[in-house]
Amino acid sequence: MSGALWGVQIVLTVLFLIAGTMKLLRSKEQLAPKMAWVEDHSDGVIRAIGGAEVLGAAGLLLPDLLDTLAWATPLAAVCLAVLMLGAAWTHVSRKEQGQAFVPVALALLAGFVAYGRLMAT
Repeated sequence: MSGALWGVQIVLTVLFLIAGTMKLLRSKEQLAPKMAWVEDHSDGVIRAIGGAEVLGAAGLLLPDLLDTLAWATPLAAVCLAVLMLGAAWTHVSRKEQGQAFVPVALALLAGFVAYGRLMAT
């Protein structure tokens, strides 16, 4: 299971780093064509989401790589899962049910990491 956990952690880290960095560095106007939901939120909220994604990505990988703070990886995974469930809810509330699949899948993968790393400690 360790190999599967590492694989999922790496994939999630890359995805959340990319998504979070994009939200931190691009303007609302630049994000809007591919992320219509940004129109419903302030720049500050969008940046906070991006920051949470980047910090969560770091928390998914760094504690295990540095062999320290073993509790941080499952915590980061749970936080990212909650964030993704919020994203799914946002899509559903905007009548974009088809777009809710990706954040739900990411939440499930993050939940897998949280569970797997909790059981390993």
